Amino acid sequence: MTTFTKIALFAGLVATTSLSAPFAHAGVMPNEEPSVLDRALQDIESQNTDEPVVLMEPAEEEVIVEEETTVVTTAEPPPLPLPEFTNSEPVPAARVTNVQDNQSFLGLSVGAYDPATNGELAAAFGLEFQPGFRIGGFLQPLFGAMVTHEGSYLGYAGLGAPIEFANDWMLMPSAAIGYYEDSDDGVDLGQHLVYRFGTELAYIFDNQSRLGLNAHIITNGESLDSDDRTEVISLVYTMPLGDFGLDD
Repeated sequence: MTTFTKIALFAGLVATTSLSAPFAHAGVMPNEEPSVLDRALQDIESQNTDEPVVLMEPAEEEVIVEEETTVVTTAEPPPLPLPEFTNSEPVPAARVTNVQDNQSFLGLSVGAYDPATNGELAAAFGLEFQPGFRIGGFLQPLFGAMVTHEGSYLGYAGLGAPIEFANDWMLMPSAAIGYYEDSDDGVDLGQHLVYRFGTELAYIFDNQSRLGLNAHIITNGESLDSDDRTEVISLVYTMPLGDFGLDD
C-alpha cells in the first residue's frame, strides 16, 4: 500500500467518526429509531431549566382557643326547722296580758282631799275609766270623777303616760282638764274650769290589776299658791274590765 493510500484511509476514518458522534451520544445509530428509554432521557433533558425550585412554606394553622365558661351556682340554704308547739305547757298569764293592747281598766280610789294646803281636809272617793287603746301607741286616755264627803266634786278627762319598770311596777304621770264644784266646806278655786296633774305609782299583779298610790294637784291655772289650788292623795286599785266580763 502506498503512502497516499494510507493517508486517504486515515482521513476517511476521521470523517466517519465525527459524523457518528451525535448519534452515539443519543444512544442510537444513524437512521435507527430511538428506544423508549432514549425518548424518556430526551424528555428529561428538554424539560431541564435553570429556574430555581421554590419550596412552599407550610401554612400556619389557625388555633382556636375556646373560652371556658365557669358556671357558679348558689345553693339556697336549707330552711330552718319550725319550732313545734304543743299544748303540754300553758303560756304564762303575765305574757298573755302584756300583749292585750285592747284591755280596758277601771280604777277605784279612796283618800284625802286638801290634806295640807287650806285646812279643808275631807274624805275623797274616786272612779276612773281607762279605755283599751293608746293614742300614738303610748298615751293612755283617762276619764274620771272625784267627790268628797262634804259635797265638793270634780269631773275630768285627760291623758296618762304609763311606764312599766322592774317587770312588776308602773309609774303613770298624767294631766287632765275638768269641771270643779266646791261645797261650803271645800276649797274655793274661783272658777269651775280647773286642771289636774300628778302621778300614780302602782304594783302590777299577774292578772294585770294594780294597787298603788296617786297624788294630784287641782288648780285654776293662775298659780300654785294655796288660794289657787288644792290636792288629793289616794290609795287606788285598778282592775281589768275583762274580770267582770265587760271587755274582750
